[in-house]
Amino acid sequence: RFLPISPSILDEVLAIARGIPNDGIRPGVLCLVAEHMAVADRIAVLFETFEDAKNIPDDDDREYALYAVAQSVPTEAPSLFEAVLEELPYVTSEHRCANALLALSRRIPVDHPGLRLRILEIALQLPYQEETGHIIGNVASDWAAASRVAGSTETALLADTLLAFAHVGRSELVGILRALTPLIKRLGGEIAVRGTADAIMDTAEWWP
Repeated sequence: RFLPISPSILDEVLAIARGIPNDGIRPGVLCLVAEHMAVADRIAVLFETFEDAKNIPDDDDREYALYAVAQSVPTEAPSLFEAVLEELPYVTSEHRCANALLALSRRIPVDHPGLRLRILEIALQLPYQEETGHIIGNVASDWAAASRVAGSTETALLADTLLAFAHVGRSELVGILRALTPLIKRLGGEIAVRGTADAIMDTAEWWP
């Protein structure tokens, strides 16, 4: 990352960053420069970087650019957050998509629960990734909001989420359950947590 940039040279640094010809480098540098700007200017530069990213012909460079924006988008820019989120299902690398989802899930705008639900939906559409548990754990920090947007109860949304992972291996599902343990405890108390743990132990011999 850059050292702090003096406001007096920020415009010059931004112009240099915009002029970088390498599609694999320019977006990340622009995102770094944007971090030194006031919020409104930062959002404008990130929108510019996002629009530029969509037109990058190389898949790897384009997807890295989307990831760079996902890491940088502030909570004050829900429209940019949503725009980046809606591009992620088209990312060819499932691992890169999961990384971008994880970055977004760490800074979900509080007053936009639909974005929380959309992150969950995309995560459930992906094959299991090592980031999946962390993404779902972040979404679960306001599960009630996500369930209201889904027109569901918290318990029903939890059941649907667990059902989506019925095909994964035991260790992968244990990771999901670990991320959801605070939610399971809140909805069902210690009895639900103990029952979940007992079920995992009961299936240990035959569940790979």
